[in-house]
Amino acid sequence: MIPFFYQICAHYSQQALTKLVDANSELNDELKSNVANAKNCCRIMMRFLCGLKDMKNCELEINNFAGLILHMLTKLTQFRTFCLFNINTIGNECINRKIRSKTGELLENLIVTLIKIPKEIQVVHPLLSPQSHLTQYLHFSLTVLTFQQSQPHRLVWYSFQFLQAVVESNKFSTIRNDEKDIQSSDDIRNSVFNEEVCATLVKCLLSKYLIMSDEDLAMWEEEPENFVKDQELDSSETIKCAAEMLFTALLENFQSRLAPFIVQYTSAVLKETFGSFDKNKLLLRESCYNALGWGSYYLYDLIPFDEWYKSLLCKELEVRDTRYRVIRRRVCWLLGKWVEKIESEEIHKSVYGNIIILLQENDIVLRLSALLTLKPRMLRFTRFNSHSIGR
Repeated sequence: MIPFFYQICAHYSQQALTKLVDANSELNDELKSNVANAKNCCRIMMRFLCGLKDMKNCELEINNFAGLILHMLTKLTQFRTFCLFNINTIGNECINRKIRSKTGELLENLIVTLIKIPKEIQVVHPLLSPQSHLTQYLHFSLTVLTFQQSQPHRLVWYSFQFLQAVVESNKFSTIRNDEKDIQSSDDIRNSVFNEEVCATLVKCLLSKYLIMSDEDLAMWEEEPENFVKDQELDSSETIKCAAEMLFTALLENFQSRLAPFIVQYTSAVLKETFGSFDKNKLLLRESCYNALGWGSYYLYDLIPFDEWYKSLLCKELEVRDTRYRVIRRRVCWLLGKWVEKIESEEIHKSVYGNIIILLQENDIVLRLSALLTLKPRMLRFTRFNSHSIGR
C-alpha cells in the first residue's frame, strides 16, 4: 500500500512543483487543485508513516519520500527567494504578476506544509541517517535560519522544531539491512552536529533569534506590562522561544563541545561591546547575557560567578543611562538564573541589594523584572532579612 501512496504523492507533488515554478502559469483553479492535491497527499503519506510501528518493510519508500519532500522544499524555497528579492530586476512580467498575486501565498503555504513532514517523521521514526537525507535536511534548515532576509514565520519555526527533534532523538537507524551499518544515536548526532555546525548555529541564534527585536523595544515603551508578560511566558509558538529551546537542547546534548565555545564566544562579544551605547551592540550584548542565562546549568563549572559578578555584572547594573536599560534588565534576569551558584554571603547581599535598587526605578519594566527575579529567591533564602541585605 505504501508504494501506491508514494506514487500518487510523487505524481501530484511534481505537478504542483512544475506549475508553481513555471513563469507562464497563472493563478487558476487547476493550479489551486494541483497544490491542494499535493498537500493532501503529503499529509496522508506522513500520517500513514507516523502510524506504522514497524517500518523495515517500507524503508525504500520512506527514503524516496524523504528525498521527494527535500527536493520540493529546495526548489520551492529557491524560487520564492529568487522572486521576492529580485522582484525589481526581473524582466519577466509574468513572475512579477505571480508574486503580487495570491500565488505567492499558495507557494508559501505549500512550503510550510512540506517543512512539517520531516519534523513529524523524525519525532516518531528517526530513520533519516547521514547516509540518507538527514544531513541534507540539516543543511536546508540551517540555510533557512541563516538566510539574511526574512523567511516565513512558520518555515523558520518548523526548521527550529526539526533541528530540536534531531538533537533530542535517542534512536536512529540507517536505511540498510546490514546490522554492521547500524550506528549508535550518539555517533549519528555527533557526525551531524559537528563542531562547525554547532558553532554556526550558536552564532546564528545569538545574533539573530535570541536578540531583542524592534517590536520588543516598541512594546517596552508602549505596553511595559505586556512586554514583561510576553518575555516571562515565552510562548512556545514564538520564534524566540523556539530558538531558546534549541539552544538549551544543544547545550544539554553537546555540553562538552559547546559549553567552552559559548563561554569563549560570549566573552569576546562582551569585551568587544563593552562601554558602547550603540543600539546594535547593546542588543547583541543583551543576547549574550540571555544565552548565558539559559545555559547557566551547563556553564557553572566554566564561569567563576563571584569573580564574574564583581568584575562585570554589578557594574552593568550601575549604569543609569536610559539606553542601557535593556542590559540592566537582562542582567537582573540572569542573576536569578545563577543565584544558586553564589557561594559567598557577601555576594548574596550585594546581588539582592542591587535588585532592590531596581525596584526604585521609574521604568516599569525594570521594576517588574526586579520583582519577578527577587520574589522566588527571597522565599528560598529566608536567612536574608531587610536589615542584612546591603550593597
